[in-house]
Formats: sequence, C-alpha cells, structure tokens
Amino acid sequence: MADSNGMSITTIRVDSDVKEDAREVFKKLGLSFNSGVDIYLRAVIRGQAIPFDLTLPEAEAVPSTAAVAKRTPTPRSIAAEG
Repeated sequence: MADSNGMSITTIRVDSDVKEDAREVFKKLGLSFNSGVDIYLRAVIRGQAIPFDLTLPEAEAVPSTAAVAKRTPTPRSIAAEG
C-alpha cells in the first residue's frame, strides 16, 4: 500500500555488513540508503534486467547447453555403442 506521496514501505533482509558498506557508498555519493536502492530498482526497470553481469568464475561456470548435449547420450548413440 502506498502513502499519500505514492511511496510504499518495503522490508528486505540484507547482511548487516553489506547494508552498512552500501550506506557508506551512498553517503559519499550524497544519497540516502533509500535513494540508492530506489536508483537500483529504477535501473532494473529501465533495462528490464539486473544492471550488471552475473557471471561465475571460469572454474565454477555452468557448462553450455552445447557442451552438455555432447556428453549426454542419445538413443541413437546408445544403440550404436550396444
């Protein structure tokens, strides 16, 4: 439910160290924590995506679909092996 200014209250759970570190960065930028979170959410909406790449280190990377397909036996390959 929104207040008279169209603002709603949202509760999220965040590691307290992460929150404090973010608060410090926002403060250096002249922003409140709420403004920083609002900017992030608007970037998500504008880009229709998380506004940064989500990647795994190479050693932890999930194999591509093509790589998995090469390793996954098909009915034909099983018959050929048999």
